[in-house]
Amino acid sequence: MNSPVLRLTVASAEICHIPTDEFLTIQVEIIQQPVDPVSAYRRLNVMVNILRQKDITILDFGPEYGNLDEASLSNVVQQIVEVAKHTSPPLVVIDLSNTEAIGSFFIQFLIRIWKLIKKRGGRLVIAGLSEECLNVLKRSKIESLWQRYPTREAATEALKGAE
Repeated sequence: MNSPVLRLTVASAEICHIPTDEFLTIQVEIIQQPVDPVSAYRRLNVMVNILRQKDITILDFGPEYGNLDEASLSNVVQQIVEVAKHTSPPLVVIDLSNTEAIGSFFIQFLIRIWKLIKKRGGRLVIAGLSEECLNVLKRSKIESLWQRYPTREAATEALKGAE
């Protein structure tokens, strides 16, 4: 028995064949103006910005990460774990300048990332930590595990000096 095939065509150009045994729902957004592909991707699939400055990897939690709880992090956990496992050299800045609140899920996640980087002989530092977030780390008695810097620039300078 052959599976049904859905053909989706746009402006007479066939763009995909999708075999399926179930109903398939496709959401299409028609845009009248050109769109920057990076902006469109980020709008659809919010990710942490991963930046490189020389040999330093920066994990930039943007404005959409004002509250780092399980719900907001669930889509980016695997992405960041892969960065921690493979970035070379393992020098990482976590920029929390836009973050106003952190939860226990983020603390567990931060410890996991730190251990992965430390195991590879690397360093993890935190930039832009708010007073509220620092208080959460203090209550958890883990604030001394990572060096903290007021800005991303200060954190990257400190890591450059450690190379």
